Amino acid sequence: MHTVIGGNGSWFGGGGVSYLGVTQDPFSGTGITNGYHTNWTFAALAPGNLQFIGEVSAHENGHGFGLNHQGDSGIGGASNQEYSSNGGANGNGSYAPIQGNSYSVQRGTWRTGNYFDSADNVTSAQNDVESFLNNSGMTIVDDGIGHSFDGATLLPLVGSSIDATLAQGFIVPLAPSTPKPLGIGNYSRDYFRFTMGGAGTVTLNLANGGDWITPGVAAPGATLRSKLNLYRSSDRVNPFAFGVEAANTLSSSFTGFLTSGEYFAEITSFGGYASTFDTNAKYFDMGSYVLSGTGILAPVVIPEAGTFALVGVGIVGLILRRRKK
Repeated sequence: MHTVIGGNGSWFGGGGVSYLGVTQDPFSGTGITNGYHTNWTFAALAPGNLQFIGEVSAHENGHGFGLNHQGDSGIGGASNQEYSSNGGANGNGSYAPIQGNSYSVQRGTWRTGNYFDSADNVTSAQNDVESFLNNSGMTIVDDGIGHSFDGATLLPLVGSSIDATLAQGFIVPLAPSTPKPLGIGNYSRDYFRFTMGGAGTVTLNLANGGDWITPGVAAPGATLRSKLNLYRSSDRVNPFAFGVEAANTLSSSFTGFLTSGEYFAEITSFGGYASTFDTNAKYFDMGSYVLSGTGILAPVVIPEAGTFALVGVGIVGLILRRRKK
């Protein structure tokens, strides 16, 4: 797909436009000349609103992969709405479907729910993520971060601070064929391990969103709502601390005094969101995150006594050779 971001759409209208279900078609012949593989995001409608630009771009690419509009079907006696806004949801923790109207909510995500087909008829539920995976060659990608305590990734550090350009990944549904939006157990988990060489105050910050604009900083337009859990190596069952979620639900943080020893930071999905406006609508909590923090006191490596002895022997040998000269 070729996504063009710019212009005001005066030639078409709306926030953007795309052909439906053409991504997997060969990019040849008439597909080049008639624009099948090009979609548009009319950024001039809100040039300073990065979330608007991101939502429209995701929406139009969703069409390219075969997704129809997520709508509302006569809820509460109201007329059918082709573009669901989840009942006009807004504010902290609000959700609306990317394939609906997600411009005014905090978190636009993929969902399962009623959709409108190409003839604008209300049909049965559409699972957005499943629809993606039905495209030829599409699969769920692994972020390369360990997904268990034993396979935990060593927390990357620069001095005593986390290297946030490396401590990042994404949480995705586990089911390869029919992904389920609700339940923490239906999503992948990422694990980082770190060792405290001494006691000190540690701060960890988990931000939802991809590192797309500023290195180490989550960009606007998060689709993930994540949780941060901390474990000691001596107890991998019961977390001893949790990240405190910010009021805007876009990040969570932990600050506490840790003694020397090995620890694990577990990152999970919040487990999805079930709409109270439309009980048929379920929203996925999946997407990217960035982990940052300070106060990680790495252990000091002290050479063994035998190493000093060998060094000493080398120095003595060097002196003797110099004397022979």
